[in-house]
Amino acid sequence: SLRFEVAATLLGSGGANVSAGQAAQFIARGVRYADEALARMNEDFDGEHPWPRVGGLQLIEQYLNRATEAWQALDELAATAPRHFELERQIQDGNRSRRRPLNFGYRGASYDIIRATRRAGPSAAAVIEYSVHTRRARAEVRAQTTQSALVGELVKAAANSRSVDDQIGRTLFQLLIPVELEPTMGGSSQMLLELDNETAAIPWELLDTPAGDGGGDKSPWAIRTRMVRKLRMEDFRPSVRDARRDAHVLVIGEPRCDRERYPRLPGARKEARRVFDLLTKGPGALALGSVVERICSEDENDEGFDAHDLINTLMDAGRNWRIVHIAGHGEPPEAADDARDPCRCDHNWQPNPRGVVLSGGSFLGPAEIRALRVVPELVFVNCCHLASLGGERKLQQQHGALPNPAAFASGVAAELIRIGVRCVVAAGWAVDDDAAECFSVTFYQALLRGSRFMDAVAAAREAAKAYAGNTWAAYQCYGDPEWVFRRPDGGGSPSRVAPRDEFGGIGSAEDLVLALDAVAVDCSVPGADLRAQKARIRYLAENLAKLHDGSGQVAEAFGRAWSEAGDSDQAIAAYRKAIAANDGGATLKANEQLCNQLVRRAWKRVRMAARERDAASAAAGVRNAEQTAPDRSRDAGERLQQVVAEANADIVDAMSKLANLLAIQSNMERLSLMGSAFKRRAMILRASGGPASEIGEAIEKMRNYYAEAQSAGADAADVFYPALNRIAADLAMTVTGGDRPPVDGARIDEVRQSLVGKERDDPDFWSLAGQIELRFYEALAEGRLQPALACLLTEYGDLWNRVPTRSYWDSVRDQLEFVLHDLLASRGHADERKAAEALVEAIRGYAEERA
Repeated sequence: SLRFEVAATLLGSGGANVSAGQAAQFIARGVRYADEALARMNEDFDGEHPWPRVGGLQLIEQYLNRATEAWQALDELAATAPRHFELERQIQDGNRSRRRPLNFGYRGASYDIIRATRRAGPSAAAVIEYSVHTRRARAEVRAQTTQSALVGELVKAAANSRSVDDQIGRTLFQLLIPVELEPTMGGSSQMLLELDNETAAIPWELLDTPAGDGGGDKSPWAIRTRMVRKLRMEDFRPSVRDARRDAHVLVIGEPRCDRERYPRLPGARKEARRVFDLLTKGPGALALGSVVERICSEDENDEGFDAHDLINTLMDAGRNWRIVHIAGHGEPPEAADDARDPCRCDHNWQPNPRGVVLSGGSFLGPAEIRALRVVPELVFVNCCHLASLGGERKLQQQHGALPNPAAFASGVAAELIRIGVRCVVAAGWAVDDDAAECFSVTFYQALLRGSRFMDAVAAAREAAKAYAGNTWAAYQCYGDPEWVFRRPDGGGSPSRVAPRDEFGGIGSAEDLVLALDAVAVDCSVPGADLRAQKARIRYLAENLAKLHDGSGQVAEAFGRAWSEAGDSDQAIAAYRKAIAANDGGATLKANEQLCNQLVRRAWKRVRMAARERDAASAAAGVRNAEQTAPDRSRDAGERLQQVVAEANADIVDAMSKLANLLAIQSNMERLSLMGSAFKRRAMILRASGGPASEIGEAIEKMRNYYAEAQSAGADAADVFYPALNRIAADLAMTVTGGDRPPVDGARIDEVRQSLVGKERDDPDFWSLAGQIELRFYEALAEGRLQPALACLLTEYGDLWNRVPTRSYWDSVRDQLEFVLHDLLASRGHADERKAAEALVEAIRGYAEERA
C-alpha cells in the first residue's frame, strides 16, 4: 500500500505543563491513532485506490537538548509498545540546529508569563493563585488571600479617569501580590499576565511596586514590564478564519445614538480622525482606499452614521477587516438586578449584553461580533465602560460561591477574544480625551514602525502617562505580545526583542557563545534583516566585554556571527583574535574560516574596484565628457592596482595558513578552501588584466585541489560542492583554450546523485541551487545554453522566491561569472553569449537587490 511521511514540531511544549518528551509522545500516539483509523477505513473500502498509510514520523526541533529529551521519551514509548513504534537510533543534526536555549529551560517566548486565577476562600476572602513561568523560575505557585470588600473599594476608587492617587496602585500591589513574588513581578521587563474572568476584574495596569524598592526606572509597573493581558477561555471559536494582509482597516468615530441620553463626544471624533489620518497620510501610511472611515463630521447638525450603515459596513462581504478601531459611547452588560422586575418569574430571562451604543437603542454587541466570518487581527474599542468588569462587584464572595462571570463573559471585549481576534484593546473606564487620543496615536505609530503589540502598548501607555489622571492605565490590552502588523506590500521585518531584554540574563562565556551561535543561525534564515542582526552582535561585544576578553572560544563565536551577518572585516578581526588567544580555546575551524573570509574579502574588494574602474573608463570615453573624467579613470585604475596588491597579499596569507592545516591533516573542507583560493586568484588576475598563462595555471590548480577534495569526501553528504567546482574548472579551462575535454556524463550523474541525496536527507539552499547549476553546466558544455535559458531563469527565479538571501546569491553570481567569463568576452557564438549575458544579469539582480 502507499505510504506517506509525517513531519511536525514539538507543538504544545515549552509552556508550564508540557515537556518536550511529553509532546513527542502525544504526537507519536496521535499519528498512530490516525494511522489505525486509516487502516479501519481500508477494511471497509472496496475501491481500487485505498487510503495511504503512515510510513514514518519526523519530529523537528531546533535545540539539541530538547531533541534529546524527546528522543529519550520516544525510546521509552517504543520499548513499551514495540509493535507500534520503531525509533531511529540516532538524532539527525540539521543545518540550523542549536545546542540549547540561552535562558533557563525553554519557554518559546521572550516574555515572562504570570498566571493569576481566583478560587473560593473563607468567608469574605478571595484567594488568588499565581503560577509563574519566567526566565528565572518555572511553574511556581503562590496563593494570596485578600479581603474582597476592601479590594473592591480600592478598585472602585482607582477606576476613575481623574484619579491621581498613586498610593492606591502601591496598596493594591501589596494586597494582591505575595511577598515571595514581588521580586519576580517587579523585576520583569516583559510580562504576559494570564487571567480568568474573575482576576481580569482587577485593574492590574494601576498596580505598582512599593516606593523605595530601588532601581533606576520609576515608571509605573505596567509600563516598566510592558504588561499585556491574556484571557483564559474554555468556550471559544474552534476554527478561525483570519483576515489576510490585504484586508481593510475600519475606523468608526462617534456613531449616531440617543443624544438626550448620551452627550456628544468631540474627543471621540477627533481621536478617530487622527487615527484615520495617521493610517492614510502619516509615515508608513497604508495604500489609498485600504482604510475606510465612518466618522461623524464636525457639523453640529451631523449626528454620525446610524446603526444601519455601520452594521452594513462591518458585514460587507466584499471587504474583510484587518483592524477595526471604534471610538464612541459604550454600555457594559446589563446586570440582572438593574433590569429585571423582581416580581417577575421568568427563568428564560437573559440580561442584555449591550456594547457599542448605536442609533435606535441598538448596540454593536456580541451577536454582531460573532457574525463576522473573517476575524480581524486587531480591534481597538475606545468606549467608556466597555471593558469594565464590574470590579467592585466581581470579587465579592457570597457564602463560598463563585461570583457570576457573565457580566464580562458576554461583553464585547470578551466576545472579540472568543471568536479569535489576536489583539484587543479596550478602555476599562471613562477616559480623558487628550490622553486617549495620545494613547491611540502613539499605539498606531508604533505598529506602523513594525513594533510588537507588547512594545506598542508600552509606548502608548508611557506617552499617555504625561497627561493628568490615570487614562494611561484604563486600556486593558489582551493578545499575542509578539504580534506585528505586517504591511500588505510585504515591506518591513518583524520587530525583534530589544537586545538588552534578549541578552539580559547572560552571565558566563558559555552563555555568550550560545547567544552568538543563535545570532549566526538567525542570520542564515531567508529574508533575515542583517542590519538588526549586526546590532545584536554589537550589543554583545560592547556590553559583555569582560566575558570575551582573552577567550578564544568566544572570539571564534564572534567570528561566526560576523561572518553570517556579512561583515568580513569584523569576522577576520574576530578570527585573528581567536587564533591568537592565550587560552588556546579556538578550534582549527577558526583557522579555516579565517582563510575563507580572507579569500572572499579579497575578491569582493577587487570586484568593486574593477567596477569603479570600468565605470570611470566608460565615462572618459563618452564624447563631450567633462574635463575630470580622464583623471577619474586614471585614479580608478591606480586604485584597482592597489586593491589587487592588497588582495593578493590576503590570498597568499590564506594559502600559507591552509598549507599548514593540510600538513596537519588533509580533508575535503581544507582542500576545497585551497581550491576556492586559487579560483579567486584566477578571478583577480582576470579583473586586473593578468597574463593568460597565470590565469590558466590558477584554474588548473583550482581543479586539482577540488578533485582531491572530491576524492577525500567521497562518502560525504555535501561532496557535490567540490565536484561542481571541479566541473566549473574544466569548463573554464575548455573555454579558455585548454586541451581538457568537456565533462562526461558519468561524472554528471555522480554529482546529481549526491545532490538528490542531500535534498532528500537534509535539504538546504545549496542542494537546490546545485541541481540548477549542474543543468547549466550540461547546457554550456553541449553548446545549448540559449535553448535552456528560459528554463534556467525560471528555476533560479523560483529558488529566489523561496530563499532571497543576498549572500547566497552573491556566491551563485561569482560562480556564473567565473565559468562564463571568456564566453561573455568573446566575439563569436552570438546566441550563446547573449544567453550568458541574460543569465548573469538575472543573478546579479538577485545578489544585489538587498545589498
